Parts: sequence; structure tokens; C-alpha cells
Amino acid sequence: MRNSGRTSGRYNVKLGEMDEERLKEELGHWFMPPLAIAKGFLELAIEDEEDGEQERRLEEALRAIMRVERVAGNMIYTGEIHE
Repeated sequence: MRNSGRTSGRYNVKLGEMDEERLKEELGHWFMPPLAIAKGFLELAIEDEEDGEQERRLEEALRAIMRVERVAGNMIYTGEIHE
């Protein structure tokens, strides 16, 4: 995997030390942007793909990312863990 040149550092805050709003903000910051980027690149690759098997694998990857996106969104917006 290619290094983007950015460093993420280590995140040492324990979940129990945050109030609910702060936790939701942090989850949103760490989950949603990378998911949106990955989802966008997969959507572009699917549009450009001509090979049926490759397209099927890309669509499976996109569905998996969308599932994680739904779970993360529910955690952030409702505080519940489900799809």
C-alpha cells in the first residue's frame, strides 16, 4: 500500500473518557472521510471496468465499504451499532 506522506500519529484517548458528542465527532473524523475516498475510487473503477469478473470483485468491495459506512454512520448519528 502506498504511503500518502501523512502521519496519523497514535490516538490514545479512551472511549470512556469522552462525552457522547465528542465521541461521535471523533468517530466521524476517523471513519467517514477514508470510507468516502475508498468508495469514490471503487465507483470510478467500476465505471471504467470492462472485464465482468473484475467488475464483480469491485462491486463486492464497494458493498463491503457501504456496509461499514452504514454502521459507522449509525454509531455517529444515533449512537447505535447496526446497519
